Amino acid sequence: MPKSTRITPLSTGPLDTFYTYMLAVFGNLNSQHKIGMHLSRVENLEAQESGVVWLSRAALKGHPISCLELALHYINNCSDTDQAIEMLRLANTDTTDTNLSSQIHALLGQLLLGKYTDVIDHRKFEKQTQLKKKGQDALDEYIQSLMPKKAKPKKVISLNISEKQLNAYLDEALSNLYQAQKLKHPMANHALAVYLIQYSKKEKANTSKGLDLLHSSASEGFAPSCQVLAGIYENGLYGVTQNVRRGLELRVTAAKQGSKEAQYTLGYLLYNGQGFEENKDMGLELIKESASKGNQEAAVFLDTIKHTQ
Repeated sequence: MPKSTRITPLSTGPLDTFYTYMLAVFGNLNSQHKIGMHLSRVENLEAQESGVVWLSRAALKGHPISCLELALHYINNCSDTDQAIEMLRLANTDTTDTNLSSQIHALLGQLLLGKYTDVIDHRKFEKQTQLKKKGQDALDEYIQSLMPKKAKPKKVISLNISEKQLNAYLDEALSNLYQAQKLKHPMANHALAVYLIQYSKKEKANTSKGLDLLHSSASEGFAPSCQVLAGIYENGLYGVTQNVRRGLELRVTAAKQGSKEAQYTLGYLLYNGQGFEENKDMGLELIKESASKGNQEAAVFLDTIKHTQ
């Protein structure tokens, strides 16, 4: 038997080990998933690696929950979004479990849209850099003219992705997000809203649609939408009338939902008495909570005040 499929660690759990194992060996996808998840929770690297093998067996046959679990594994433990995308693409979403289907479509759409927007953002950065170069003084321009001419980059290549591939990412992303939207997944409205507001070419009409989606998602208490909408209200962006108080209300909602970004922002405002009556104790508590969840800004703030007191 291959080393990666040993089942010794299963004896530590509540599974009917032999029966479950035999079903898995003979191709039962639910049993393969069950063993994979059990092993992945054992505090032993070899067992965890074996768990990934079992989950992969089920995922390669389109077992949806195994595909989702593996995708999350690749995202959280390996920072490998490409492999996560491949796992989600394998998932059979033709299931009666609409909640599971919505999660798969939403995550796949979000990851693919991220690949698209990363390229667009990179292109914008390159364009801004080129514009800055045009503003150099005469001496700099003269020095530049003495340098060897660089070959012009290919028109459609940015981050080694062709225009065709870039559009394919976008089409697949939107298809999955619209499917997740039909299944009432909150992330779908949020991701579509951000795309329509910041990246869509039909700016006015789609900005309005995007804002409607943000309001809808925020009204249901979805923290990321509350955060984005708060920034829009506080700064009066995209044609929205500036309303700082409404922005603060949205940040409170996001903080209550556990958003580490909102907790830090709200804590900072309370600590410094900006928009609220100063309350350093409550502000510090929120900032500590945010830092405990991995927010680097919150951690830096705590370190700063520690050395200034």
